[in-house]
Amino acid sequence: MYSSQPAVTSKHTQPGLNELNELKAALLTKPSYGPAIARLIIAATLNHIRRVFTPWLGQYIWYSSPLNDLRIARTNPEVFIDAMLGGASSSWGWVLCSWGQKVLWDFAGAYLRGRMFLSKGKKAGRISKKGGRNKDKAYEEMWMDLIKVGYLVWVLAAVEYGFARGMNTVAWCTALYKLLAGGEAEYRALGIVLKVKWKKVPLTVWLLSRYLKHGLWPLMWESVRSAVLGHPGLLMAVVSVVGGVTGLMKYRSTLYIALEISGMFVFAGYILAGLLLMGIERVHHPMEFGLGHREDGRVLSQRVRSRIDNLGTKSPIPARGPLPRRRKAG
Repeated sequence: MYSSQPAVTSKHTQPGLNELNELKAALLTKPSYGPAIARLIIAATLNHIRRVFTPWLGQYIWYSSPLNDLRIARTNPEVFIDAMLGGASSSWGWVLCSWGQKVLWDFAGAYLRGRMFLSKGKKAGRISKKGGRNKDKAYEEMWMDLIKVGYLVWVLAAVEYGFARGMNTVAWCTALYKLLAGGEAEYRALGIVLKVKWKKVPLTVWLLSRYLKHGLWPLMWESVRSAVLGHPGLLMAVVSVVGGVTGLMKYRSTLYIALEISGMFVFAGYILAGLLLMGIERVHHPMEFGLGHREDGRVLSQRVRSRIDNLGTKSPIPARGPLPRRRKAG
């Protein structure tokens, strides 16, 4: 099973491994696929409902259509900048309201995460004096499943938030580059937009610089660094996202109908990603599905080797359960 405490970062820890273990902990907690798949489907469904009815929930500054924004920034950059500076997302009032709900949303996610990990060290059901399990076991397991589903919804919303804000930042950089690298007509168009809506420029510059410094740049650096250290997973994920977005922009007219129902593809993508994660964990730990760390795998291997070495003895060491203490010499 997973450790009762959140993973501790060290200089030997694979970059991004702690976050991956947290996501796996919300999925893989029982030695069977059934409960994990059920939690994944329920969480993906609830997140889809959130995206349809309350798309602003969990988003600091709501970017409603990141792919469409990038398309407009590439074809009509002055129209994109005019729309962004004139939208509600550029007003200080909306920023404060959006920031407040994002703080509450993240607080809820931190609470669920804490409850999920703190309960790892507790037994689901206590043993009574007669040897039977407490009647609260079923209630505790049900409550823990609800916590894990809620945390999964929070994780999926966080993934969407990172993608949407990153795409909006890239769209801004694309639009500004096209106008600044253009000719006199582009300069004039940019000047007209900034002159009319100059009051919202400082807020936009602050948001872009903040996310470039604390979002995109650390992601790029960490992906390259981890790839150099022999862990290319994050870099492969970034390259896959960039390639997918580029393909959608290039073949947008062909994939028009698919983009119109993209919400269903997002729903299916979350489920496929979760199933892939469970499959990878199953390959890494084929003997016991509940294990979530390689340290646990080494402990299990030690138990198996000890059992093989003691097959001829009267009291072989069991493959499961705690290892017996060694007797001190002398």
